[in-house]
Amino acid sequence: MKRFLAFLLIACSIPALFAQTKIVCVGNSITAGYGTTSAATKAWPAQLATMLGSSYSVLNCGVSGTTMLKKGDSPYWNTTKYADAKNFDAQIVIISLGVNDTKASNWVNKADFKTDYIAMINSFRENGKNPTIYLCYPAPYFGNAIQNKIITDEMLGLIKSVSDSMQTSIIDFNSQMLAYSNLFADGLHPNDLGAGLMAQIVHNKLMQASAIESGNIYKIISKAANKPLDVANSSMDNSANVNVWSDTQTDAQRWIITSLGNDLYTIKNVASGKFLHISNAIPAKSVNVDQYDNVNNNTVKWKIINQGDGQFVIQSAANNSFVLNMAGVATANGANVALYQNNGADTQKWTLHLQNAQDAAPTAAIADKIFAAWKAKYYDKNRSGNEVIAREGFWGVAEMMEIVDDAFEVTGNSKYSSLFSTMYSLFIAKEGSDWMWNQYNDDITWMVIACTRASLLTGNTTYQTKAKEQFDKMWSRAYNTTYGGGLLWKQGLVTKNACINGPAMVACCYLAQATGDKTYYDKAIQLYNWSKLYLFNATTGKVNDAYDGTVHDWSSTYNQGTYLGAAVMLYNYTKDVNYLYEAQRIAQFTKVNMFNSKAIDGETGPDLNGFKGIFMRYARRYVVDCNRPDFIPWLQLNAKVAYNNRNAENLIFTRWGTRTEETISLPNDTTLKHIPAFAASTAVSLLMNCPTSTVITKKAYTRIEAENFDYFRGVIVENCPDGTSNLGGVQNGYYSAYYNVDFGFKGAESVQLRLSTVTAGNTVEIRLGSVTGTLIGTATLPNTGGWTVYQTISCPVNNVRGLQNVYLVYKGTGYVSNVNYFSFTEMASPGEGNGLLGTYHNGTSFSTTPVLQRIDDNINFDWAEFSPAAVVNPNLFAVRWTGKIQPLYSGTYTFYILADNGRRVWVNNQLIIDKWNNDTGVTYSGTISLEAGQKYDVKVEYYELSGNANIKLEWESTEQVREIVPKSQLYLPDELPSRLSEPESFEGLIIYPNPVNNQLNICAGNDEISSLRISDIKGQILINNSERFSGNKTIDVSQLNKGTYIVTVISDNGFSKSKLLVK
Repeated sequence: MKRFLAFLLIACSIPALFAQTKIVCVGNSITAGYGTTSAATKAWPAQLATMLGSSYSVLNCGVSGTTMLKKGDSPYWNTTKYADAKNFDAQIVIISLGVNDTKASNWVNKADFKTDYIAMINSFRENGKNPTIYLCYPAPYFGNAIQNKIITDEMLGLIKSVSDSMQTSIIDFNSQMLAYSNLFADGLHPNDLGAGLMAQIVHNKLMQASAIESGNIYKIISKAANKPLDVANSSMDNSANVNVWSDTQTDAQRWIITSLGNDLYTIKNVASGKFLHISNAIPAKSVNVDQYDNVNNNTVKWKIINQGDGQFVIQSAANNSFVLNMAGVATANGANVALYQNNGADTQKWTLHLQNAQDAAPTAAIADKIFAAWKAKYYDKNRSGNEVIAREGFWGVAEMMEIVDDAFEVTGNSKYSSLFSTMYSLFIAKEGSDWMWNQYNDDITWMVIACTRASLLTGNTTYQTKAKEQFDKMWSRAYNTTYGGGLLWKQGLVTKNACINGPAMVACCYLAQATGDKTYYDKAIQLYNWSKLYLFNATTGKVNDAYDGTVHDWSSTYNQGTYLGAAVMLYNYTKDVNYLYEAQRIAQFTKVNMFNSKAIDGETGPDLNGFKGIFMRYARRYVVDCNRPDFIPWLQLNAKVAYNNRNAENLIFTRWGTRTEETISLPNDTTLKHIPAFAASTAVSLLMNCPTSTVITKKAYTRIEAENFDYFRGVIVENCPDGTSNLGGVQNGYYSAYYNVDFGFKGAESVQLRLSTVTAGNTVEIRLGSVTGTLIGTATLPNTGGWTVYQTISCPVNNVRGLQNVYLVYKGTGYVSNVNYFSFTEMASPGEGNGLLGTYHNGTSFSTTPVLQRIDDNINFDWAEFSPAAVVNPNLFAVRWTGKIQPLYSGTYTFYILADNGRRVWVNNQLIIDKWNNDTGVTYSGTISLEAGQKYDVKVEYYELSGNANIKLEWESTEQVREIVPKSQLYLPDELPSRLSEPESFEGLIIYPNPVNNQLNICAGNDEISSLRISDIKGQILINNSERFSGNKTIDVSQLNKGTYIVTVISDNGFSKSKLLVK
């Protein structure tokens, strides 16, 4: 013990971490000092104050017997010390509660422990405060084995979970006091030496911040402004300015400090991945500081000098006389940072705050948080008057109700359907049951869409009835034949705007789905075709604003969005690929032509504030329905930048590429003027609708969680007894849909569903494409013995292959079932009528390595100017289809092929069409005698040079009508791609082992590889490594399921090489 006391004396000489830092200690009797000889001088907070010295002010707010639980027998929340702790405005808060919570009478409320702990942390962060918070693991309870077991088995894990989610640090009294039971006279309360040891543990934790740990994340806080170093507007660009800003917990204010040796460091921004950089290679007074790629010279290198008082000076490696300095004496948000000669001023001093890693947007939790912040600020169902959303009118409210639809559609959380129900009632109370008083036809149509979607999602026909009634009235007054058709934007005017015709097309599609009345689809097609005359350039994807005899060609995100949604929904209905191509053009025009593939940062002002949120919901539908994962990175870029530009209240202004104004100290009325509800809603739509992964394909033969749906009707997501989630509230006619499910080459023979039910005889139908699509199997449900008793049941399915949209349609009486997850079982070998193997190459030669192999049902494609898949070039590609063909009748068959460009056809190994030339629009033919029922080898080769790409293969005989050769008569080759010998070589490139388990080795030889990707056989990129390398590289493929993949490497000269890989 003498050595311990000596260490305490030595520790007192350690310099202070922060100048004039205030620390508050929140806790129970252990913190209060019970068991010591003098709480005023011997409690662990008192001894900590002695160790830290006069530069610190430590306030002991411990209260005996108190609990973290609000339902405990003596909640800390109810004490005056709690108010004192908050009013102290400490820079460091240490919370040490929990022991009293473990009493049996208190621990019955353990489900609230985490929630209450988070609430306390948030209470210290109120009103823009941002103290560093430490959570303490309780010391062992040596005097009570039962309560100590609760601490070790349950409480420590709960506190760790709180710390991780709330970005705090842990002080571990538990393991570090375990060997000192002799210092706890009553088994619970430490004596003077025990309290001293606890103080030393706290002191050591605080002192860790005074040493830089290379590779860790830090906030760099200005002493003068008490604000963190920040990349202006969370920009991802080179040369973006660096300044200071109020702490909003964003990654744009977090920096990875990495040691280079010789006292040099790089400082990399977590959000952008770019480095703190001086804008001139020669340091001088007022040379600006920005962010830039790592150019590996002194412009991105720094010396970080500890001043001995917890403050740091950050010197430029180019000239140590110049340091990081807040320009002038400004402390306002956006105050610039530049170089200046070292003069010892506070504007040149910084503190480093160690941070935990945190998730970047988009995630489901982040979306929920931003929605909750928006709702808390702008929505109050008990608000005086009849406003639904504060200071927002008819169409703005309708659109924000659609965001509630989005949230429910994405999450299945019933809190959103309940919120919509309440908002609907408030809307009717304010606007009335008949909306024809509103002269703006688009206003009515936006609310029609919101209500129809809510009806489709919830099964509540009240919404559908109102939507149909109001839409029909609107159509009858708004449609006329002036300018050849279209809807009027406003009664009394002659203008035909995209802002009414676009949403009207979408409303028609939804109403057709909800009512079953296909004439609504006819109306949508009528408006779509008319729009091509004046409002929509189908060649470029640009949507104009209006037509009144003159085309008004201004473009906006909400018009782009509704036309994108209409194109996708009409493609789903008609299967006319022209809609698909036009959807692609609309999406690309919005991304590239309007925003240069960068974050959206515009469209502000009344009405314009809410535009881009509309685009995002249809962008999600485009990605999911059209299987366009290549569009996701741009959506995720917007989500990341917007989220990093939130303010301290988690509000995000509609200019996603600009930092949101701080409103926390403003009166609510002022906030509503600066950041109206509609303006703050667009980022809610963005984060709700943005896919969280770039992988949207689901593997049919692995577990698919029931709550990972893309669309649904009626169901809700609930907690499952096994700790996961399940679908509940399932009634007759409800469904859940799972898009882009990959069944591969062989196909499925059965489905397994994990579910519970109390009624025998209900069924789950497995359908493809839609709720009334092809029925491939029906599972009859047993009584599993209770809603919490789950069983796995199986039923056969008709052989299904390739990429499919799967619908689980629930039929029966009462509540049909709860569904946890499902999966399919793969067939041992291919069945009949399964299409051809398509092998796709970049370039017009088949000597290159394929970039994609997939099953094509038949040869009937019109790709226009687009590519067959994301990994295939839009021009200069070649395809070889192989397999077998089985005629239904005997006789002489004529095969016809129409292609742009070259084509060759072999049947029974005979070349019957050989037109390997660059022409278009010509149908060629060849004949051959075939016997009914016999399978013949077939091979078709095709290449595309430039422009439009299309090909179709037909057949005809005296008994066979001329038609596209159907899938039912086409069969896959006997041998499908499977195992390859190892290693595989491509002119010095070696990929091994193959087959592989977890680690794939790439030997590039002398080649410089600029990027590497691994995709599945459908072309879905699963691993994308953009790190340049030569020589050898190891890739972790442990996350890949067993199967066949394509490895593609791209060299500096732009050439790509691909090989099949077996896992």
